[in-house]
Amino acid sequence: MVAPRAPCGARSRPTSPACPVRVPTSVETTATGAAILAAVGAGVHAGVAEAVAAFVDYQPEEHVPDPERHAAYTSAYHRYREVYYALKPVFEKVET
Repeated sequence: MVAPRAPCGARSRPTSPACPVRVPTSVETTATGAAILAAVGAGVHAGVAEAVAAFVDYQPEEHVPDPERHAAYTSAYHRYREVYYALKPVFEKVET
């Protein structure tokens, strides 16, 4: 799920996961998530999937990932992880 206020983000985010992204109609996604979990915890719904089906409506458009962009983001993410772990000892020294 992607927050509905960010159409630019909704277009770019499907490149990261390798699955389609649906945008909810409500802008109150955090409150909706809390309500979903509360409904499951209170026994109103048997599980999260059932509660989501009851609480969430989606915009009709589904954002489908671009395989080429996904590959580019995946490659960049792997480089980021390599740099992060290479610099982690430096970060730990700064914290102490």
